[in-house]
Amino acid sequence: MSRILFFVYTFLFSFALSGQEQFSIGLGAEYSENFSIRNYSGTIQVEVPLGDRFGMNYKLGIGGSTDRVFYLHSPVGAAFGTILLKSLGGNNSSAVNTIGVLLIAIPEGITFYPNPDADIRVGIYVAPLGCDYWYKNSNYEYFRFSGEVGGKVKFPLGKDDRIDLQLQGGLRYLYRNKVIEPFFIHAGAGLSFNF
Repeated sequence: MSRILFFVYTFLFSFALSGQEQFSIGLGAEYSENFSIRNYSGTIQVEVPLGDRFGMNYKLGIGGSTDRVFYLHSPVGAAFGTILLKSLGGNNSSAVNTIGVLLIAIPEGITFYPNPDADIRVGIYVAPLGCDYWYKNSNYEYFRFSGEVGGKVKFPLGKDDRIDLQLQGGLRYLYRNKVIEPFFIHAGAGLSFNF
């Protein structure tokens, strides 16, 4: 298992070191609503560069919603990979462990930076492989696949480009949904740490 994880992390970090763009880990807050449900979450975002103009996106958001509901947003691959590793993985299941780790490595989406060399970088992203989860005690539980489009702006804080202020906003759509209004408008802000 540790060899597989080492291989996947080495593969991802090789992209980070291959271009001018930097591997980044962002911490922030996000708000989304569909005019009946409001979600508030803390987010961890990872962006792995694919050359100068593109980056693979991963976002995990944990928080709450209206009516004291637990809310979670995750990439689909990370959700299913974690469930697979937890339920079927182990020391004697190397094939299951490999599949679980590969699922976790699938990005939620891709960001395109039209002008990557600018001081203030503007990106357009498409994230079709997300999922959202709401849980309220014994009242209800919803798990929905989601897709998202939007934009982000990164403002450097300081001269060494190690920390950016990141603002983003967009539109999220819940696939095959008959219970919750499927369109969510969302906005977020946070700090992005570049390596």
